[in-house]
Amino acid sequence: MNIRKGISVLLALVSVIALIAGGIGLKNTLAIKSFLEQTDTAAAIKELNTLKDGIGELAANEDAYFSGAKEYDSGLKDYKKGQKDLADGGVQLVQGKKDLVKGQKDYDDGVKQLAAGKKELADGAKQIAAGEKELAEGQKQIDDNTQAYNEGKEQLAQIEPLMPYVDQYVEFRDGNLKALPGFDNAQAWFASVVKPVAKQAGLDIPDDVNDLPGYVQNMVKDGKAQLKEYEDGVAQIEAGKKELADAKEQYAAGQKELAEGEKQLAAGKAQLDQGYRDYAKGQRDYADGQKQLADGAVQLKEGKASLAEFEDGVAQIKGGLKEVMALEPVYSYNKHQLRVASPSTKFGKLDFTKLGTDGKPVLMHNGATYIDLAKAADVANASLQYVDDSSADATAELTSRILMNGVLLLAGLFGLIAGILAFLRGKGSVLATITAVLSIAALVLGIKGHFFDYAYTLGSGAYTGTFASVMTIVMAVCAVLATCYFWPTRTKKAKKSKEIKE
Repeated sequence: MNIRKGISVLLALVSVIALIAGGIGLKNTLAIKSFLEQTDTAAAIKELNTLKDGIGELAANEDAYFSGAKEYDSGLKDYKKGQKDLADGGVQLVQGKKDLVKGQKDYDDGVKQLAAGKKELADGAKQIAAGEKELAEGQKQIDDNTQAYNEGKEQLAQIEPLMPYVDQYVEFRDGNLKALPGFDNAQAWFASVVKPVAKQAGLDIPDDVNDLPGYVQNMVKDGKAQLKEYEDGVAQIEAGKKELADAKEQYAAGQKELAEGEKQLAAGKAQLDQGYRDYAKGQRDYADGQKQLADGAVQLKEGKASLAEFEDGVAQIKGGLKEVMALEPVYSYNKHQLRVASPSTKFGKLDFTKLGTDGKPVLMHNGATYIDLAKAADVANASLQYVDDSSADATAELTSRILMNGVLLLAGLFGLIAGILAFLRGKGSVLATITAVLSIAALVLGIKGHFFDYAYTLGSGAYTGTFASVMTIVMAVCAVLATCYFWPTRTKKAKKSKEIKE
């Protein structure tokens, strides 16, 4: 009887400790559950799905990005060329304006020169007309004096035979010649000999002429002067004709030059008008070029932003993959068992850099390396699986621990009552049996839930569950022992009560 009471006390004491262990275990398990719930699994799955969707979006836009990068570089090259062309066009436009100003000045000068040429040609026409009139008057005067010229020339011809007589007369008069036979002086010789000879020659010398040499010399002088005047007039007429011919030739050349000048001026006017049209077109083209360049700058900015958006997406995916690859695998506390494999456990140290057909890394427009989207997608899928597996594993462990601790609490409660009844009244066999069943159930749950080697700890990192695990084993042993002992050692009253009930 003393052994029964000792076992009853032991059962009651172990049950109390089991109640404490179950309570602490349940509390800690709920604390662990609360801590794990702070990590929003749904949010994590959402983020991983976002990562997966981002990878899919990159894959969908990959070709567009790289072709867009080529188009951007080509557009940038065209834009820079356009800037240079526009700058050159601006210089040409300024030069064109200068050329137009100079061309307009040259044209205006040409108009003035042409007007001056026309005036000069008109003056030349007037001079030619005046010269023709003067030449006609001179020719008429020559024509009018031709007969007198011929008569004077004939008269001089008549005088020529008398010149020896004149010379002899001078010699006789001046005493250089001895007296002529039959004449006392030169005058008598002149009157008797020279006058008849002159008259016979057609020259009638007046009787009152006493100075024959002076008379003849004056006559010759006047005749020659008149002849010279006539001949000079003829020469002047010829010179005038030549000058007039030259003037007409110059006038004709001036008319031709004036016509050529008018033609050149008309061509210059047409060229100047075309220059103004070209300059206006150049201004329009320059304005269009400025607009096109501004539009090109906007398109380049938008293209750069689009490329940057894709590149930012790649950078975000890289960051997400880095975080994913940093996920730790879930091991049991003592590292005896791998509970949940992480992406790094599955894939090892993975290089996400995409390689081209040449084996070299594929570079994006910003110079950063591109990622292998197939590998990234595999890792994203593995990450989703990791979250699912770790969530399921945690749920399974915590459920097992909660059930174990809950069953342990019930076993402790029934064990305490069984111990007290057995100690005070010699009863408790049924309750002890229930306690044994519950304790064994708790033990099975503990074994199945990996007790002594749980994977999940408190937020502080402290491992918990050993106390409850130990007490589950102790409680099961003690309950089985009590059950095995209580049934055979029941009191007679208890047996009779049982027999009456039966």
